[in-house]
Amino acid sequence: MRKQKMLNRFLRVEHTISEYLPDFFKFIQTHRKLKTYYEYRYMVNNYVAPAIGEFYPETITLAQTDLVLEYCDAKEKSINIKHRAMCCTRVFFYWLKRNGTRLQFDYRDIILPKLPIRIVEWLNIDEIHRLRALFQGDDEQSLRTRALIELMLCSGLRISEACSINKDDIDWDKKEIKIMGKGDKEAIVYFTDTAASCGGVIHSSFFKVQRHTIFFLYGRKLILANWAK
Repeated sequence: MRKQKMLNRFLRVEHTISEYLPDFFKFIQTHRKLKTYYEYRYMVNNYVAPAIGEFYPETITLAQTDLVLEYCDAKEKSINIKHRAMCCTRVFFYWLKRNGTRLQFDYRDIILPKLPIRIVEWLNIDEIHRLRALFQGDDEQSLRTRALIELMLCSGLRISEACSINKDDIDWDKKEIKIMGKGDKEAIVYFTDTAASCGGVIHSSFFKVQRHTIFFLYGRKLILANWAK
C-alpha cells in the first residue's frame, strides 16, 4: 500500500477510473451512434466500473484489466457479455491514451474473449408466413413491426441497422435505403414492393404527427429505453 501511494504521488495520479467515466461517455455520445452510446454506458456501468473502477489509470496493469472478466464470471454472464465488456474496456483505455494519460501497457494488448462461430439457421417459407401472420393489426405497433419484418426479409439488414434508419435515408422512387453498416461503412440496400407498401403506411400516417427522424421510431424507443436501464 505504501509503495502504491508513493507511485501515485510520483505519477501525479488524481482521478480513479470511475471519475473519468462521465467524460468518456461524452466522447462516446459525440463520436458513436446513439444506440452504441447506450450500450457502452450499460456495459461500463454494470461490468467495467464495478471491477476496476477504483483503480487509477496510470497505475493499473494489463493483468488487472482481466478483473472485468472475473467479475463477469462471478455474475455467470455469457461469453457475449464478456466480449462486449472487454471491448468497452479496450476503448476506454484507448480514449485515455488519446487524451494523454500515461498507461502502464498498450491498450491494444487487452485480449478479447473469442466468440464461438454461430451457425445461421435460415427461416423456411412456412416460418416466414407464420411470422407475417402474427402482425396483421392496424395499430401503430403492428404496422411498424410488419414493415420492419418485411424490410429485413427482403434486404438482409441487421436489426440494429434497420432501427437506425432515418426517414431522409429512404428513396421511395428508387426503393433504396442508405445505411451505416458494420464498421460505420455506408452502404445502399434495396427493398421490395411489399416492404414499400408496409413502410408507406408508416410514412404517411406517423410522420404527420411527430418530428423525429428515426423511421422505426416506436421500436427505437423501446431499444434505447432497455439500454438505459
